[in-house]
Amino acid sequence: MKEGIVAFIIILATLFSARIYAQEVDNKNQFEILSKPLYECIYSYNIKVVKNTNEPITELYNTMLQIGSSCAKFSDYTTYLTDSLDQSTNVQESIRKEYETKKYRSLYHFGAEVYQNYPQGKMTIVDIITPNIFTYQEDSFPFQWELMQDTMTVCGYVCNKAVAEYGGRKWIAWYANDIPVPYGPWKLTGLPGLVLAAADNEGIHSFTAILFRKSDAICIIKEKNAKLVTTNRGKFIKNKNYFEQDPMHNIPVESVSQMQVIKYGNGPQDKSAFINGVQLRIRPNGYTPLELE
Repeated sequence: MKEGIVAFIIILATLFSARIYAQEVDNKNQFEILSKPLYECIYSYNIKVVKNTNEPITELYNTMLQIGSSCAKFSDYTTYLTDSLDQSTNVQESIRKEYETKKYRSLYHFGAEVYQNYPQGKMTIVDIITPNIFTYQEDSFPFQWELMQDTMTVCGYVCNKAVAEYGGRKWIAWYANDIPVPYGPWKLTGLPGLVLAAADNEGIHSFTAILFRKSDAICIIKEKNAKLVTTNRGKFIKNKNYFEQDPMHNIPVESVSQMQVIKYGNGPQDKSAFINGVQLRIRPNGYTPLELE
């Protein structure tokens, strides 16, 4: 099953790249161009959830790291696809809508966008607590890694082991010296090579590279959004973890100015709710935070 999903993602990535990236950047006023992408790495991000019935469930997310000469961007794979369409010309509106709908309907969607070493020396995070979109910054390399001698092969590359504690979890990462960039999935940065695999020591969260390739994309972009709310990491993590315990009841009534429900069909996952234009995602298995503190 997992091998089939991986194969499908690789085929989709190849077809989408050939279909879109020959275009020029469109809507330049809507985006900030950060860098020319040099490489791309697609990661499978898994969360192991144990529900109240003690039934183990694995949530599977597909994510993308775009690596440029001066920075990198990590996001959900559907976000990457829709961003690529939004910055391209000669794309039919029906195709834009198709990929936008896939993004909204995605059962498991990595909501944060992580801009590594942007601005230089900093990491910028954009994330949602409905009905607001927040942004905050921290150091580009927030992990204090201890390098180990162990090795493991990931995605065809021999990787070395490193361990660190961050956000209330202990992380084990595997980085490839043959890809000498200090980036990785999520916030896992600051090692001598690209992080190709990582997991917390309880095995709840794990990232695994399934495809590393040269990029033929136009550019790494960051959407210009005047409605972003600036905060700091500590305040955001505390409020995010509280909100996700019960999203429907933790939205302040006084903050709601507009509500919209878009239906795609009659199934339980065939509709999306938006509060003030920001999607409210209801997680079927609850919320399992990457950062506990």
